[in-house]
Amino acid sequence: MTRRTGILAAAAAGTLAPLVFGWRGVLAWPLAHGLVLYPTLRRNCDWFGPVVTSFETTRREVWLTIDDGPHPRDTPAILDLLAEFHALATFFTIGRNVDAHRDLVWRAYREGHQIGNHTYSHPAARFWSLGPAAMGREITHGADAILTATGRRPTVFRPPVGMTNPFVHPALDGQRLIGWSASGLDGVSARGDLVVDRLMARARPGAILVLHEGGAPGRIETLRMLLRSLREAGYTCVVPSPEALRP
Repeated sequence: MTRRTGILAAAAAGTLAPLVFGWRGVLAWPLAHGLVLYPTLRRNCDWFGPVVTSFETTRREVWLTIDDGPHPRDTPAILDLLAEFHALATFFTIGRNVDAHRDLVWRAYREGHQIGNHTYSHPAARFWSLGPAAMGREITHGADAILTATGRRPTVFRPPVGMTNPFVHPALDGQRLIGWSASGLDGVSARGDLVVDRLMARARPGAILVLHEGGAPGRIETLRMLLRSLREAGYTCVVPSPEALRP
């Protein structure tokens, strides 16, 4: 029995407890609901299936990941910066943005960067509550958009806000679920120095760093500051091989 199956079985048993124990069985409901809600709402939680939060390396290497693109203003500038610093990254793209800007996705792919799946419409506020059919559509259509733009299906997936639910892993179709070990929280604070400080405080060989593109001002300069700080600390930004990924 997998952990996911065990959790769902225990939650179901708790929910049905009143049928066996009468009104006293209602006392099991908070535990039953908590068994599902906790791993759903906790970011990077692996209770429902493996989540990669680092990778194996013997060198001073980190994995830079950039979410929510492509973006017509930010993506070209990001690609120019990455080329300037000889850095590679994984772009976790939103499918509808991919459909709107396939040329940018193709450029990133052509320049050696990895294109990952970040759902089709990025329903951040309700992703955790999607049922199996809606979850399957979000993940599958996101992957299809990347296939159309690059000719290759993505091998990695990142859920919006880092949350999962019991229906995510069954819909991945061979994609690895990628979390992170260091977040700049650039959606919370636009100050580049704070974002870079947060990331550098947790930068280690094999760390997965996450930033975002699009919308907020200052993100390009923040990336420049981060790449400069990583270089000064002796780190290289790489895209690790599938064999190097570890939950």
